[in-house]
Amino acid sequence: MNHVDVRPSVSRETHPGEPDRSGSLPVDLRELFLSGLREWGLEFTDAQTTAALAYAAVVVEAQGAINLSGIRSPEGIVVKHLVDSLACLKSASLVSATTLVDVGSGGGFPAIPLALALPDCQVVAMESRENKASFIAAAARRVGVANLTVVTVRAEDAARGESRDRFDAAVCRALAVPDVALELCLPLVRPGGILAVLCGDAEALNATRFEPVAAQLGGGPPVGTRYRLPVLGHRRGLLEVPKVSPTPARFPRKAGMAKKRPLMLHAS
Repeated sequence: MNHVDVRPSVSRETHPGEPDRSGSLPVDLRELFLSGLREWGLEFTDAQTTAALAYAAVVVEAQGAINLSGIRSPEGIVVKHLVDSLACLKSASLVSATTLVDVGSGGGFPAIPLALALPDCQVVAMESRENKASFIAAAARRVGVANLTVVTVRAEDAARGESRDRFDAAVCRALAVPDVALELCLPLVRPGGILAVLCGDAEALNATRFEPVAAQLGGGPPVGTRYRLPVLGHRRGLLEVPKVSPTPARFPRKAGMAKKRPLMLHAS
């Protein structure tokens, strides 16, 4: 099993119990989270677990003021966001990263869970919307995440500055379809680094179809991993793209162009 450590500690009363796998979600969020970790082959310390659940509680609490997710229940946040975010740790290259950027971090998934899981990695949450960037920063402070920085910038603009070729790893989740995500994220990764895209099962199954786009951006052949979301069994996918050479200067194109005119349409 992978064992990860975390430094911050947040107090929380827990109640023992077992998850109900009959179809309804259990009330015991701590055991629900831990059961998900066990299916991933991961272990969290008590401090890590407490901090992760405290973050999930912050997300639920904030839902009335800011739209962070269509999922409203604490159980849904824990399984569909918190546990699913940690699927990135299926990538051995990502686990060894010392610098990591989450592009389009939204409400902080997967940036904050990964920062908790990888305390020796400096994590950057990149989010262009100021209200969500402010939420991520406040949530990280509240649960004691010290190794996370929030930047309010579009990926296209960040890749034209000091962030280009900077990170050991980039991740994204619900950012865009994979070929668009590649153009937005790969320029931020240094040669020798890795991009991990949390995606759908079908996209992971057909990972090779994204190879022409990856090649244009300095990426190697994508590798897809299919998995089922713990507890619920929903099908998901992880697309890993190694960065093998610098991204050509013409990429990424100006803001909005990656989605308006996807490279997949022109890749040969």
